[in-house]
Amino acid sequence: MAIVRLALIGCGGMSAAHLRFFNRLKNRLQLAAAVDVDETRARQVRAHLQGGLGVILVATAVAVPWRRRRTAIG
Repeated sequence: MAIVRLALIGCGGMSAAHLRFFNRLKNRLQLAAAVDVDETRARQVRAHLQGGLGVILVATAVAVPWRRRRTAIG
């Protein structure tokens, strides 16, 4: 099975729970980027990862099809 590379968008309080879950799936996925408006938080996520992290981003665009936006937002 191919390893899925993903970006964690939002490195605030809930990111710790997401990272624990990602760690359980480390044989199937790799965290490739951390995104947060606060660069310090994104860098803190990188500091806690083993094996490195490809990219630190402070901005991103998430494209969601028009009919799915309501569900994606909440």
